[in-house]
Amino acid sequence: MINLKFVPVHLAFSYITGILLGFYFELDLDILMLLLLIMAVLLTRVSLNLLNSFRPPYLFAFLTFLIFVILGSINVSRSRPSNDQTHYSQEYQRGNTIEIQLLEILRPSKYYQRYLGKIRKVNGRNTSGKIMLRINKKYLSEPLTLRDLVITSAPLKKIRPAMNPGAFDFKEYAKKKGVYHQADLKNKTFLIQKGNLQSIKIAASGLREKIIISLEKRGFSEDHFAVITALLLGKRQDISRRLLDDYKGAGALHILAISGLHIGILLLLLELVCKPFDYLKNGKQIKMVVLLFCLWSFAFISGLSVSVVRAVCMFTAVAIGTLLYRSPRAGNSLFLSMIVLLFTEPLYLFDVGFQLSYSAVFCIIVLGPLLKGLWSPKHRALSYFWNLFCISLAAQLGALPLGLFYFHQFSGYFMVSSLVIIPFLGTVLGLGFLIIILDQIDLLPDILILFYDFLIGSMNNFMSQLSDHKAMIFDQIYFSFFLICMAYLMLINVGSWLKNRKVRSVGAFLCCIFIIQCSLLHQKWRTHRTLELVVFDQVMHTVITKMDGTSIEVYGDQETPDTTISRLVEPYKQQYYQVKQVFKHPLKNFLKINGLRIFVIDNEIFIGDPGVDPDIVILRNSPKINLDRLLKKIKPKILISDGSNYRSFARHWKRSCGKAGIEFHDTFVKGAFVHKSVM
Repeated sequence: MINLKFVPVHLAFSYITGILLGFYFELDLDILMLLLLIMAVLLTRVSLNLLNSFRPPYLFAFLTFLIFVILGSINVSRSRPSNDQTHYSQEYQRGNTIEIQLLEILRPSKYYQRYLGKIRKVNGRNTSGKIMLRINKKYLSEPLTLRDLVITSAPLKKIRPAMNPGAFDFKEYAKKKGVYHQADLKNKTFLIQKGNLQSIKIAASGLREKIIISLEKRGFSEDHFAVITALLLGKRQDISRRLLDDYKGAGALHILAISGLHIGILLLLLELVCKPFDYLKNGKQIKMVVLLFCLWSFAFISGLSVSVVRAVCMFTAVAIGTLLYRSPRAGNSLFLSMIVLLFTEPLYLFDVGFQLSYSAVFCIIVLGPLLKGLWSPKHRALSYFWNLFCISLAAQLGALPLGLFYFHQFSGYFMVSSLVIIPFLGTVLGLGFLIIILDQIDLLPDILILFYDFLIGSMNNFMSQLSDHKAMIFDQIYFSFFLICMAYLMLINVGSWLKNRKVRSVGAFLCCIFIIQCSLLHQKWRTHRTLELVVFDQVMHTVITKMDGTSIEVYGDQETPDTTISRLVEPYKQQYYQVKQVFKHPLKNFLKINGLRIFVIDNEIFIGDPGVDPDIVILRNSPKINLDRLLKKIKPKILISDGSNYRSFARHWKRSCGKAGIEFHDTFVKGAFVHKSVM
């Protein structure tokens, strides 16, 4: 017999494996289709044999594993531009006119409004494929909506990779969303067709904007209103950087993005309201229909954004599994919802929100009840807070390894903020939905507006006070992918011990700790033996660093702001375990770093014959020199042009180096120059 308990886990693991293989390797789609056909024939044969056999279905399980691996690879491979005949890249040539439908309004930058769009047509031909769109704010009389269509002949540019070590790789991030190009629109390069498009998502977005405009007239404070629209309607673009930092420092940034937490709280509130249905005939089924209708209605008024739809899909499956079956089946429903979502869009797998939501909810379902079983308080209030503590702890443990890997920060106040804010959040969400309903029927009393504004203000002040105490905020944490795997293995052993109380679980847990310690010691040993020179790519400035295994020395010109140096050096430093100290020095024209002789040439120095050939020459601030003549006197191994130079100068220098047979490195084109050696 097949144990159906682990089937969803088995299928989800198989399908995820296939997505990873298809994404990171260029697999031939025709070969994959042929393999799928062969595996399907074999599975049919094995299934027929199993009907009259009592042997364990190991071959059946193996073949289903292979089939779902192949399905995952096919699904993600089909989305590649080279395999999609309708993708705009198959038609587009520079100068073509393209029509762009807006899919999502992104957080604006200082000078640009940013959008995620879909290219509907290239020169009148129907196409598909996503694109990042940036429109200069001074050329927009009013912000665009999802109803608008953008027509432009501006050139599409490939998204640039990370140009400095440790920096956020926007190219890889965009690729994991199926985006390969971006367009920057300026004056007279685009045309807007207003309000022509219609779809369910556009209707949902229009309803959300209507609600926001109506609420905006009610006199809420600016910061409070930004939090209200984020909590209730999923619009985070208006939240100030200061407020984001406050919530981040308090370990509660996830509260500002509609996710599994909000949908879970909403589900609990709805279950409480729908409790009377339990006493009716077929009440459980009626209750489920009402709950699902309310969940999807909330998704609709939130604009049907990707994160909200994912969370509602996830809790739809959990609600069905919990209400129609026993509680343990909720875990199976969770994995089934994951499979359905990944079949719809395999690239969801690489979304940080998707990973955090599923890991947190899975730990709540599996680890939460085990933690609750450690203590059974008799007092009702104690029992409530104990249950809340266990749920919060399970969710944080589930999301912690991924949070450290992606954000390199951890707030020790997460439990305080969770215990205070989560019960508070239930009230905030409940009242918020009531306010939206009353506002739409024009029955919203002023006293309720004042009270709700006070509640949001109290929550913001609480977060601000927590974040002001920096003692429990740990940042710049080194955390590798290997440590993620070991952390989740430790969680599995903790859950196993809580369930079975077996000594082998403790032994496995201690083995994980030992392996982590060995890994960190090895990383520390490697770091201490590493010498690294980096010439960063930075517009208008020159930043050079020397890493000697224990500290980083930064050489920068006097005009370089400390914030710029910190933005470049801090992500770089996080790559190395135990490198904590950073020392800043003024930039000199003659440097010796890691045994390399470095000459820095700018407009303030003329180099005649230095008497010794440098290993590296760095040109900065577009010096007006005769490089051909200079290279006849000195023979560096490499010549570097950093981001402070004019592009025309760099192109001329490249030709000069080519004639002299000297390697040329342009940081604008190739990214930062990195020279690594071992002590």
